[in-house]
Amino acid sequence: SWTLGPSLYPPGGEEAGRSRGLYEAQRSSSGITYRWSRPQTFLHAPDSATGFQMAIRSIASGPQTVTFSVGGRAFQTLTLSDQQWVNVSHRFQPADDPASRWVVMVVDPPWRVRGDPRRLGVMTRDIKWLP
Repeated sequence: SWTLGPSLYPPGGEEAGRSRGLYEAQRSSSGITYRWSRPQTFLHAPDSATGFQMAIRSIASGPQTVTFSVGGRAFQTLTLSDQQWVNVSHRFQPADDPASRWVVMVVDPPWRVRGDPRRLGVMTRDIKWLP
């Protein structure tokens, strides 16, 4: 059994450095910037954050279950069965240690696009930390 702990970041480090499990940003034909997730994604909240919000979307051929957790406790499970964007938001519990506050997103089942070696989860966009 293991838990995610505090991490150190260089001064002035970019927000993108606080995440694991997201591929590079892409732009859709309609101009929307998004990032594919891997089957497991880890987002490390800044100490000042009181919560987060983001939008997710599945374009897999079948339904996908997406589970979000903080501190090993699941707070939301969604089943995505169409290609609509879904907004997710969550406020952290005051007792959570700010330095160890990781948001974990698990997507099941993962999938692949023909000709692309990446294992994909869901599309993500508009990830924001709430003050």
